[in-house]
Amino acid sequence: MRTSTKSPHPNLYSWFIEELDPTGRKIGPDYKPWGSNLHFNAKNLRVYRGLTLEDGNAKASDGIIGALIPSEGRRHTAVVYSFFGTNRPVDTITLRIHKSEDGREVCALWGSVAYVSEWDFEEVRTPDTVEVQLFLAPSRFEDLVKFIEDGRAKGGITIRHVEGVYAQWSPSIRTDTVKLLGNIEDQNLQIEPGADHIPTVLGNVGYFEYRFHKGGRSEEVVTNNDTPGNQEPLAPVAAVPDLGPSLAALQVKVARLSIPLWIAAIAAVVSVFIHR
Repeated sequence: MRTSTKSPHPNLYSWFIEELDPTGRKIGPDYKPWGSNLHFNAKNLRVYRGLTLEDGNAKASDGIIGALIPSEGRRHTAVVYSFFGTNRPVDTITLRIHKSEDGREVCALWGSVAYVSEWDFEEVRTPDTVEVQLFLAPSRFEDLVKFIEDGRAKGGITIRHVEGVYAQWSPSIRTDTVKLLGNIEDQNLQIEPGADHIPTVLGNVGYFEYRFHKGGRSEEVVTNNDTPGNQEPLAPVAAVPDLGPSLAALQVKVARLSIPLWIAAIAAVVSVFIHR
């Protein structure tokens, strides 16, 4: 792989990452940083309890773990994720939720391309790995633990503005293929000589929302819409297609109206005729 500033659409993106075959021929599209929504359904959520002893001090290592499945919507298919330099779809995406030690609530995306290591004179292959990691304030974490510890909770998460995520440019703000950059050296990404950009690797997530429920979608719901820094609340995962921040926010406002818009519109027309 290599970066290039020879963009065919410089007004849309000034640089991109391209993949090459062994002969140096380009394969696939231009991949630019992708900042729009990525939706996942969560399953097999469970709580684990742990304790670590170090230098005579005990420290709890509780957490929540589950599996994430790229979700489909009415206007988009499930996204296929793979690492640059491979054509293997990532089979497993893990969700890990931890208690924040400093009270801050943050989200990160971590990943590593498959590798082989030696353990006890045997070669062990670790597959392509991707994890979404949430760190929640202690009170919110404990509330979430109580909510899902009976094993009935399900739901999903939405993330966007994610470092290390690349896709082909699309005017629809949707994509069905995402390429991941976990490490520049390990994935042998060549930076164009003299380039003034360094591609980001998997790391910070600018916005995240989780929404878990039991029973129907409107029963016993927990979410993190009030997380500081999340300025663009979304509707429930899979209820709002990936239409961009402004339109998604507008849909949320419309959904919260006490009177449907079509009823309000009819009432306005009737009012006009009555006052004539």
